[in-house]
Amino acid sequence: MAQKLEEWQIAHDYPLLFCTEASIDLAQRPEATAAMVKANFHFVFIGIGSPPEQSLAETKKYQNLRRDQMDSIRFIRNQGLLVSGGFITGSIANTEDIFERQRDFVERPAIPWAYIGFLQAPATTPLRDRMLKQGRLLAEKSAGINLEPPNFRTLLPLPVLLQGMRQILVSLYSPSAFHNRAYRSLLQWQTREVQKATPYPLSLVLEGRGGGRSAQRC
Repeated sequence: MAQKLEEWQIAHDYPLLFCTEASIDLAQRPEATAAMVKANFHFVFIGIGSPPEQSLAETKKYQNLRRDQMDSIRFIRNQGLLVSGGFITGSIANTEDIFERQRDFVERPAIPWAYIGFLQAPATTPLRDRMLKQGRLLAEKSAGINLEPPNFRTLLPLPVLLQGMRQILVSLYSPSAFHNRAYRSLLQWQTREVQKATPYPLSLVLEGRGGGRSAQRC
């Protein structure tokens, strides 16, 4: 698909830039990143999850365990794609140091936009079945958006979880912290000559799941 997009971009003088969602094993496919860059992709959102390996195994994100995640992020960025990341707290395996570990994971590779939320156990998922069997599912609470507390009892007490979330968001998104991280990410972003700025205020977001497409700001 990226090759077809490149042809269309050339024919129309690069009117759009693209961003999309991908798994972190994109780092193992340099031919795919090269094709995306030629098609004028600038950004990629990657679901990173939770740094501890046990948490990733619990949520079945085995692709995040095949290679050092920070090395993968740096490799993708060095190929020309700026990386934003999705992070989850509230995993069964998380201990109180998870917030500092996540803050460090965002800061070290300079991920400018880090979307951090709580783990949920949606209906029809193995996690929900396991929480139900263990008597940890909060029956009165359905799985909501990731900004809501988990719908199951976590290892960390809820007040600790909420306070930790508050602290990591304040730490990452204070004006100076965000500015410094965004600046470092731009210094490290290895753009290519084939990537073009778009003359239009809207860019096309290509959804990584389900094949849907919608135009919005990247």
